[in-house]
Amino acid sequence: MLWEDVREYPELVWRAASFAMVVIGGASEFVAAALDPRDLLKRGPRIVVVKRGAQGATIVDARGSRDIGGVNVPVVNGLGAGDAFGAAFGAALLAGRDGDEAVRRANAAGAIVASRLSCSTAMPRASEIEALLDGGSVVDGAVVAR
Repeated sequence: MLWEDVREYPELVWRAASFAMVVIGGASEFVAAALDPRDLLKRGPRIVVVKRGAQGATIVDARGSRDIGGVNVPVVNGLGAGDAFGAAFGAALLAGRDGDEAVRRANAAGAIVASRLSCSTAMPRASEIEALLDGGSVVDGAVVAR
């Protein structure tokens, strides 16, 4: 545990966020820390993303707040889906994609991992993310192109 008293959590998150360019967290994490994503932007981050599992994610930046829909897949194991989300989001930004597209790719990556049994070996390749976003589907953990 990073704090001795759970009441310290919100202040620690506020302080950490002031050093970040991007803040990504689940909806329950924002609730637990009593954080409003729009208020976080005033602390330094350029982008705040609130993950909502199968429902997708909300991106908040200088352009406002936008809900980006999730990708429906049969869920086998959610372990690692958040890691895939973060990795795909960061990779998309580094590749020059805008925040909305980064969230779309992150949603797809998280969905692919959730459809597979394992965790680290379940991480998708870029080609799998592309295929899913291009209308493909997931069958028994495999991405099938349209």
